Amino acid sequence: MNIGIISEALNHPLTGIGNYVNKLIDQQNKILVPDDSLVLINYEKNYTFPNDEIIVSNIIPFFKTFPWYLTLPDKLNSYKDLDIIHNPAQVPTFFRFQCKNVITVHDITPLLFPKEHPLGVPAFFKLFLPNTLKHADLIISDSHNTKKDLIHHLNIPGNKIEVIPLAVDPIFNVISAAEVKVMKQKFHIPHPYILYLGTLEPRKNIPLLLKAFASVKKTEPLLKLLIVGGKGWKYSGIFDLVNSLGISKDVVFLGYVAKEDIPALYCGAEVFIYPSLYEGFGLPPLEAMACGCPVIVSNSSSLPEVVQNAGLLIDPYNCSELVVMIKKILNDSSLRDDIRKMGLERAKFFSWEKTAELTYEAYEKTF
Repeated sequence: MNIGIISEALNHPLTGIGNYVNKLIDQQNKILVPDDSLVLINYEKNYTFPNDEIIVSNIIPFFKTFPWYLTLPDKLNSYKDLDIIHNPAQVPTFFRFQCKNVITVHDITPLLFPKEHPLGVPAFFKLFLPNTLKHADLIISDSHNTKKDLIHHLNIPGNKIEVIPLAVDPIFNVISAAEVKVMKQKFHIPHPYILYLGTLEPRKNIPLLLKAFASVKKTEPLLKLLIVGGKGWKYSGIFDLVNSLGISKDVVFLGYVAKEDIPALYCGAEVFIYPSLYEGFGLPPLEAMACGCPVIVSNSSSLPEVVQNAGLLIDPYNCSELVVMIKKILNDSSLRDDIRKMGLERAKFFSWEKTAELTYEAYEKTF
């Protein structure tokens, strides 16, 4: 097969979809047979991989992404050697490619939670995504939950959707106490802490975590809450709530943290909490489990599917339930160790090698 992968997600800091694209290309390069080829499709040159590239100019550089995707099919249809084009970032193209077309849909949050996305994004997806999926020869989803959403909300036939889970980078593993100590010194963390990692946006449900933390602080005065992640949108209320709860000295916003520092943050945490209202997959809890950190996650969307019985599940609208679970983890060392061990075992089920192999098999099914 001559495979083209749209690599535009590599142009931005590698979080979420960017990590997926990066690992997919890396592992695909390792499993290709001699008769295969893999080219990258982008509007600027990539220096991460040795693959040949097709550079397609972006007609409206100011917008960087969306207009470029809409003109892609017309521009790529002149490349007759491509057998299949994989769009791993789920951005709609609307028009059909002449060769086989595979698209990964990580979630449909622009359609399910339109008020929690930047202005214009929900309308763009509502206008273009249905036709893009209609024209696709195969759709890959990260989870059975996303597959269910595609069937229920967009009437996509189930036999057109292949579920292929994500994985975590090998950097996420149990590290030494000495390395954790160095990390704590670097970020000035002298006290025990709860950890959250993710974008600051409404869907992540951070206010629930802040309220629960404020309650737990009454009996755990030394405990801190570390919030790692960049500002997304509609995040100002988070900072307002911290002030109104009187916990500004105990909540540390670290912002974007380099990937190499994150395993130590997971390993040093008492518990990782991810109270998100909706996830297409949910990589941070899996990263935490791979580092031996006990996790508490929402019982919504794909998170139970990923974590299963290797973490504690909570109602994302029930603050008192989260408070109880945090106190259980903090005060019951036996439970904490059990959750930690089960998380490590669960994390072994996922690997980028497996993701790449299943993706390659999915390509073959389109012929």
